[in-house]
Amino acid sequence: MVPIIKHGRLFVLFDQEKPIGTLELMADWDDSEKAYIYGLAIDPEYQNRDLGTKLFKYGLCKLVEEGFSTTTLTVDPANRAAIHLYKDKLNFKIVDQQEDIYGPEADRLFMEMDLAEFAENKKDVRKIA
Repeated sequence: MVPIIKHGRLFVLFDQEKPIGTLELMADWDDSEKAYIYGLAIDPEYQNRDLGTKLFKYGLCKLVEEGFSTTTLTVDPANRAAIHLYKDKLNFKIVDQQEDIYGPEADRLFMEMDLAEFAENKKDVRKIA
């Protein structure tokens, strides 16, 4: 977590004082207008309540505020729930698929979002309290 905190952004979602979710973002070192979604996690007890979507949208708003124009993430092609969130709820586009990227049978989909498109619709994002 230290590199994320020092060189990226870490957002933590709480229920009262209990941390229940995290979103990790990193800037691209070679392209100052691009950021990566490094990780998203919601405590299993709190899943399927749209909290991951809300936390994700909050992070995307912050990327827009900080001047990023594109964001990218990778996902396991077998992770249908995550792909549904990214593609169907957040409008990420699949831009590539690579096999064995993290080792044998560790395939990844690469997905990207134009943050200008997201910014046009960000009025719909409610602040997470």
